[in-house]
Amino acid sequence: MNKSFFCSMVLAAAGILSITSCQFRETTSPLDGAAWITDNEPLPSSDSLYYQDQPAPLLRTSFSVPGRIRKAELHITAAGYYETWINGRPVGDPQLDPAWTDYSKRVYVTTIDVTDQIIKGENVWGIMPGNGFYNPLPLRMWGGRNIRTSMPVGKPAVMASMRITLRSGREVRVATSGGWRYTGGPVIRNSVYLGEWFDARKEIMDWCLPGTDLSAWNPVKEVDGPGGKLIEADFPPIRVTKWIDPIAIRRDSINRAVVDFGQNLAGVARIRIRAEKGDTIRFRYGERIYADGSINPMTAVCGQIKRPGVGGPGAPSVAEQIDVYIARGVDPEFFQPRFTFHGFRYMEISGLDYIPVKEEIQAGRMNTDVKSSGGIQSSSQYLNKLNDLCQWTFLSNLFSVQSDCPAREKFGYGGDINATAEAYIYNFDMKEVYRKVIYDWVDAMKPDGFIDTAPFVGIEYCGISWESAFLFLQDWLLIHYQDTELIHDLYNIDREWMEKVARIHPGLLVDNGLSDHESLQKVPVELTGTCHYLQAARTMERFARLLGREEDADIYAGLAGRIRAILVDRFWDEPDIEVQNKQTLLASLLYFGVLTPDQEKIAMDRLLEAIQQNDYHVTTGIFGTKYLLDALSSNGRTDIACKMVTQSGFPGWKHMVDQGATTLWETWKESDNTFSQNHPMFGSVSEWYHKWLGGIQPDPEKPASGIILLQPRPVRDLGSLTAEKTIFGGTIRSKWWWEGEKLHLEFDVPPGKEAEWVPESEKSGIEVVDHPKGWNNKELAGEGRVRLYKSGKYHFII
Repeated sequence: MNKSFFCSMVLAAAGILSITSCQFRETTSPLDGAAWITDNEPLPSSDSLYYQDQPAPLLRTSFSVPGRIRKAELHITAAGYYETWINGRPVGDPQLDPAWTDYSKRVYVTTIDVTDQIIKGENVWGIMPGNGFYNPLPLRMWGGRNIRTSMPVGKPAVMASMRITLRSGREVRVATSGGWRYTGGPVIRNSVYLGEWFDARKEIMDWCLPGTDLSAWNPVKEVDGPGGKLIEADFPPIRVTKWIDPIAIRRDSINRAVVDFGQNLAGVARIRIRAEKGDTIRFRYGERIYADGSINPMTAVCGQIKRPGVGGPGAPSVAEQIDVYIARGVDPEFFQPRFTFHGFRYMEISGLDYIPVKEEIQAGRMNTDVKSSGGIQSSSQYLNKLNDLCQWTFLSNLFSVQSDCPAREKFGYGGDINATAEAYIYNFDMKEVYRKVIYDWVDAMKPDGFIDTAPFVGIEYCGISWESAFLFLQDWLLIHYQDTELIHDLYNIDREWMEKVARIHPGLLVDNGLSDHESLQKVPVELTGTCHYLQAARTMERFARLLGREEDADIYAGLAGRIRAILVDRFWDEPDIEVQNKQTLLASLLYFGVLTPDQEKIAMDRLLEAIQQNDYHVTTGIFGTKYLLDALSSNGRTDIACKMVTQSGFPGWKHMVDQGATTLWETWKESDNTFSQNHPMFGSVSEWYHKWLGGIQPDPEKPASGIILLQPRPVRDLGSLTAEKTIFGGTIRSKWWWEGEKLHLEFDVPPGKEAEWVPESEKSGIEVVDHPKGWNNKELAGEGRVRLYKSGKYHFII
């Protein structure tokens, strides 16, 4: 508990809050004493009116600091988004803050050090709230789904408090309250889907500085807020993480500028504008262009709203991404949207009487600012480029939720998480972000059915293979980050979830939901869904044993055995469910360890035959692709997996790259109208890079041991490869290269860590070139793993 020096304030005639009395109070939260505030304007009375101007208000207070400042901290959150300023300067660099949640369950609070922005004497503090996902437009996605009916929604509101510690030791606190004032601002429309309209003529240039005339400003309204528990954010915020210059600017057939940034991304653009007062400049965004050079927005249209009447009353005929800027008439003017983000490579500009030059425009890639934790470099420029595509795609779909596409939906689908979470983990530090995602699912789930997304937006037809993401993420955090705390905290919730699964699928065979989405041949949900039920039972057995709940563990082991027996019976011994896609069928049985060793040999032969029949092209979908690459590599055929990854022509990753893709497509087939060009689903190939070509793996059987497995499976047609991964608090490196017929292997084990090398060949043929002092090459004797128990560099030749 803290003691704070609270100041009571009254509104003076000049609009300045004057301190009338101060006293010490005990506080338990940095936001204690702060109120949720918003403007006094009502929400629209009908759906069609939501598409008209609704200016984001400017909220303001002023306060006096009676002494020299030692430290000042701002604690702030919103139902929706916010931007905040102190003494005319923006505070911090988070964008689209706070993170999207079910605001009725939890609301994340951001803390920012503002010591350098507070001065002795009079200070002015301003906040502008934005709609975000708390006040979305009533768009009828796919002609019917209005997410306003499934999520807590309302008037955007903010809550904030500032703690100012004086050098005397006193602590002054300033907080949002009914004493603040507001007026309408220049952001006249803002939507996370359709974009932002900014009327620069309405800008009040000195609104957040002392001396502003507040005679026309109105008192704010204190409100109850969305109701969620206030929680300090412990994951990275969304930021602009890279600025990109255009590679070309061209005129289209009707003299509009079309800007090509050379890279598909998620974020915003910023531009210098020279225009007359009242000129309206429109910015349209798209992932593609048509043959005539004009912009093609159709793969990034919200909810497939592409003709009149589909989107509901007032909605545009085509729900495309458009920003609008109305000029103030000064030179220069700059525009960068605040409360939206787009998926785009191209930007069309209309309304200017000139074509901008490259130096006047940039695109800002935005994403949750996760740190890089891995990387791959090989002798193949194509493989390096493909991994770059994966990383760009992953970051484009990381906006406090892991989404499937950054424009059309922006939703946190569980199936995509199940397919690519480990690929994300190999490339970025995902621990805190995925903890947040898990609690999104905890908040969203229902007791009597499966949902598809978290936060919940009303979609619930995909089944166990989507909602199970909340359980499997816990397991991956245990394996990759040794996060046991989460297992302790959520075990009872996990048990309740397994009981729900048993009620929904009492016969153990999963018979409804979405299967291997976007596979090129039919895959029944009975296969993939039941495999995920098996994975869930095994995961729960591991959790129970970790917690010492042996009785529970035995129950889940028995459940796993019964599910496995059903899979063997229905898909192997006496198959009675047709599976056209043999790649997904056989890869799933192998990946999940359903078969006996003798059966696995037969399955591998059949899988290789199915691959050859398709000329080494993939036919798998969202799940089968991950299982295929892993099953081949874990059974000694990394060469075949590599051949499939590098195979030219449709379908495959190389086909995407050869067609000019800079991020991964949603489908193997190129789309110019429907499917996203920036979708992580097939990014499981990046996991395979690190796990099998690089060979860096945590030990899934002993997740708490901290031992790193090194089992690279070099491919003869690939000259060299280096993989790095930050894991268990250190960075490990695995490198291999060929010199003639000899294979060189080099491992760097970080200080304080231990690794175990799993050679692919007999140890008798291994030559030791270099090793850390204190390591004994007697470790090469016998069978099994080679302990690399000293930190430093190891160099072997086979």
